[in-house]
Amino acid sequence: MRIGYGYERAESLFSGLDVGRVLIDTNRTYRTERASLFTPGMMRPGDTVVLLALGDLGKGFGLTRFRAMLEAVGVELEICPPDVAHAKRGRPATFNPDDQQQDQIRTLWRDPAFTLAYVLKRTGEIMGYEVRRHQLSHRYGKREKQE
Repeated sequence: MRIGYGYERAESLFSGLDVGRVLIDTNRTYRTERASLFTPGMMRPGDTVVLLALGDLGKGFGLTRFRAMLEAVGVELEICPPDVAHAKRGRPATFNPDDQQQDQIRTLWRDPAFTLAYVLKRTGEIMGYEVRRHQLSHRYGKREKQE
């Protein structure tokens, strides 16, 4: 049997890994789910513990000891990193459109027929990242005063 184990992970990350059971520990459970792997009947020789990262089992000596305990039982470890797109870190991209983009965005911004939501959505598509209202009003002036 394949058993998924994670520490501070979402259970949905194990959905595509073909595991029969998922155990999740948090900082409040004090790794009781990890300890429950060794309760009688939970694991048998030939079973596999599926991890998203090796660090989910622990760190340092605790990790070494726990891996040795799993090997003694005859259980294999399989590490399957999640395919999750991570959010970009750091300062947001600077709003600096080129000439062609600037013409398209200015036309959208100054046309009162388009709603603000549509203008922001379309501008985001043109630029390739989320653009906020204050960026447009700073560059093109306040929209309400446009005629």
